[in-house]
Amino acid sequence: MFQTLLGPITNIVGSIVSGKMEQKAAETKVKIAKAEAQAQIMLSQATSEADWEKVMAEGSRDSWKDEWLTVLFSVPLILAFFGEWGRVIVAQGFAALDVMPSWYQYTLGVIVSASFGVRSATKFFGKSDMSEAMKNLQAKIGVGADGAFGPNTAKAIAKHFNLSPERGAHLMGQAHHESGGFKRTREGLHYSTPERIQAVWPSRFPTVDSAKPYARNPSGLANKVYADRMGNGNQASCEGSLYCGRGFLQLTGKSNYRSFASDMGVPEIMNDPDLVASTYAFETALWFFNTNKLFDIADKGVNESTIKSITKRVNGGYHGLDDRIEQTNKIHGWLS
Repeated sequence: MFQTLLGPITNIVGSIVSGKMEQKAAETKVKIAKAEAQAQIMLSQATSEADWEKVMAEGSRDSWKDEWLTVLFSVPLILAFFGEWGRVIVAQGFAALDVMPSWYQYTLGVIVSASFGVRSATKFFGKSDMSEAMKNLQAKIGVGADGAFGPNTAKAIAKHFNLSPERGAHLMGQAHHESGGFKRTREGLHYSTPERIQAVWPSRFPTVDSAKPYARNPSGLANKVYADRMGNGNQASCEGSLYCGRGFLQLTGKSNYRSFASDMGVPEIMNDPDLVASTYAFETALWFFNTNKLFDIADKGVNESTIKSITKRVNGGYHGLDDRIEQTNKIHGWLS
């Protein structure tokens, strides 16, 4: 009986081993083909995405990487369905990726482009350089919704919201700085070390040990530092993370969300605060300037004194003052 089974088993094992060897050989050929394709393109100084993708498609036609990368990029979506536990892991993962060195992000981009094509990689990684909130704003004001901020968008914003060159420059200059060029619309609370947390919030964390549970835990940190403040409930209510900073000027706290919702007639944001990050990012900045009478300061002109005064009201200090001055003056030049 054993001899009878041995033959088929040996054949099966041999087929598997042979298949693995063939797969490895095929993979090696694919790698060589890709390397040759990349070298050819570089030598010929091809600038067209179509040229690159055509050659890469021919070299990676039988590659297994597409399937595996598809699975890999599906993991965050799958984890998001595993309740709060899964969503926390996903949030922490993306927050960690956001602070990775540029060389790592570029390397990852090359890996993706090798399997999916340059255009796909550009679209994927370009999201960090393009704001969906800016695209939505551009669609509202009637300019090309490319997510990029420049003179045409600045002029359209000023016209749509009836802003003078001085008011528009101060508002957009501050918002530009606070949002990293209109790219960030949600407060970044991912800190990798408790030492940094303790340094930023010494009154909330008197010792480094007290901050340790909140390292790489942005939701927990928001619930801790924003508890019993700005209309939020206690730490257990989780309203600190629910009403964390969003928008181009970081609308923060339940009371501010409620006031904005009431003043602007958008009660839905209380149940869906993420709308502030995606749909009302600029409107919250406009509301902040109106509510805090910052336009009265803006009307005094665009100069270092007025920019410092508004910066103090927006930031609580003068962090990033040089950039705020630069951006405000540049935008004022566009609008004048």
